Amino acid sequence: MCDLETPAIRQARRNLGRFLQASIEKRRRDLGFGWQLTNEAPRTYAELRHAFQASQLHRHPLPVRPLATGDGGFLFWHDTTHAMLNHDFTPEGETAVARHQLLQLQMAGYPPTSMEHRVLTADSLSHIHCGIQIGRYPRDSATFSTRAVLQGTDQAIALEAQRP
Repeated sequence: MCDLETPAIRQARRNLGRFLQASIEKRRRDLGFGWQLTNEAPRTYAELRHAFQASQLHRHPLPVRPLATGDGGFLFWHDTTHAMLNHDFTPEGETAVARHQLLQLQMAGYPPTSMEHRVLTADSLSHIHCGIQIGRYPRDSATFSTRAVLQGTDQAIALEAQRP
């Protein structure tokens, strides 16, 4: 959470949390395996494909990197989407994965005009655009995403580019 968040954004994040938990659990059930946090998790798409195939074959957890923001469930959902759709970690691959996940959100009842859709768009596509335009992802993801929702992606990127 950041100081800029409005009550509507906070509520949308709570709703997104529920959507993500349901999506993560469904993916775990559908695939027959979950995830395990490890610093030895795949860092390249080729490593992810190999780990994903091994998890499918042996039904053991997919190794995922520990994130400061959670227990690894989101990264499990995100990485398995990469592997299932055969999209690499290039900006084009990341964009395709983000669009697929936004479509899943829409199919769950959150149209593109909803605050939930706007927040997930900021958390995904706006971050990708930032990486393309300034050569790195935002240093403060929550503040960047909130700015993208409230002020637009271009303004959020311009402010992020000024950060040391």
